[in-house]
Amino acid sequence: MIVSETPTGYIEHYDILSYVVILGMIVGIAMMYLVNKMVQRKVTNPAVPV
Repeated sequence: MIVSETPTGYIEHYDILSYVVILGMIVGIAMMYLVNKMVQRKVTNPAVPV
């Protein structure tokens, strides 16, 4: 668990959660870019059946 609440109601480590979310978004964007390149390569060079 990244975020926790103290007995006084204060939320701790909320800033760390934002860094984790941003990192996840960057990784997701990079993976989508790589998949897009693979699909575009297959579209422009379709496999010829033998």
